[in-house]
Amino acid sequence: MPVKIKTKIMNSSLLPCLTYGCQTWKFTAKSKQKINTCQRGLERSMLSIKKLDKVRHTKIRSITKATNALSYALKLKWKWAGHIARLTDRRWTVRATMWKGPEGKRAKRETSDTVGGRDQKNSRPKLGSSSKG
Repeated sequence: MPVKIKTKIMNSSLLPCLTYGCQTWKFTAKSKQKINTCQRGLERSMLSIKKLDKVRHTKIRSITKATNALSYALKLKWKWAGHIARLTDRRWTVRATMWKGPEGKRAKRETSDTVGGRDQKNSRPKLGSSSKG
């Protein structure tokens, strides 16, 4: 199958599957790297290139001429943000997007030493002492 047809299939089917729901993702460095890694793996598979062949991704991209998945996902996120910004009513999507979360600091987490506000170390009977007289 020609590379041009494989690229069309990738851009029309695999790219939307890879970026499904990306409008709500938080794009961290790790998530960006995962998107790039996945797309590069798909492109290597299209051309039957193994990682051991040591072919640079820029050369592979110039052959396939595929759409960059990361820039596609970021573009979709900006489109979604523009859509949300234009909404004038009080739908849950607007409220959830604009929500800043609770104010103040979070409560400290209870450790295994304290349960329910009492100290567990002091409430245990001491070893070696018996209640029998």
